[in-house]
Parts: sequence; structure tokens; C-alpha cells
Amino acid sequence: MNIWEISYLLSQVKVKDVMSQQVIMITEDTPLEEAAKIMLDRKIGGLPVMRGAKLVGIITESDIFRTFSEMLGALEPGIRLTVLAPNFKGSLAQISTAITQQGGSITAFNIFQGEDPSNWGAHI
Repeated sequence: MNIWEISYLLSQVKVKDVMSQQVIMITEDTPLEEAAKIMLDRKIGGLPVMRGAKLVGIITESDIFRTFSEMLGALEPGIRLTVLAPNFKGSLAQISTAITQQGGSITAFNIFQGEDPSNWGAHI
């Protein structure tokens, strides 16, 4: 088969022959993390966003990556600090106060579960 035959065969394929007919949709009020989970679970790269019966947009993997990058502060220049801290009331305040007292500016603060219930971690 040569390139001309491939081009010809592709020109004969119609969208209706390859499209999904069971379309998974979300609403504009769907939480971002839920949209991301649907896309991961279903192995799809985009979801139509509906307002009632009207299509109001499409959310893609790139949209989600951009938002998570913004949330993690990855789009801003600076230093990323990862800490593991004891889980007690006020530990977050102590860490953020220490950083600002040293002249640091916090652009993102994301908490994750620690190794056990007695601690937690953060990316700052």
C-alpha cells in the first residue's frame, strides 16, 4: 500500500463510522477533580460540558494540567519546598510563619497525607 492509497482510504472514512455514540458529558458545575477522575477512569482526553441541553464547552487534559500546574505554583519562578510535619493544631501556621519571617513568599501550599496519621506533608 502506498501513501496515495492510504490518503484515499482515509478520505472515505466518515466521522460517524469512528465516533463514540455513548458520549460521557459533565455539567459546568462538575468539580474539576471529578472531571479529571472520569477522564482517567475512562481513558479519554476530553469531555463535553453541558448547561442543560446546550453544549457550552469542552474540557481537555491540557485544561486540567494547566489548572493543576497553577495550583501547584509550577508556573511561577521560585523554589519548591516539600515538608513532612507533625499533625497537630497550628503546625501549618508555624511553617507558613517561619517562611514569611525569613522573607519568603508563598505562592502555593498543597497538603498531602503523611506516612501515617501522626504527620502530614506539604509542597510549598
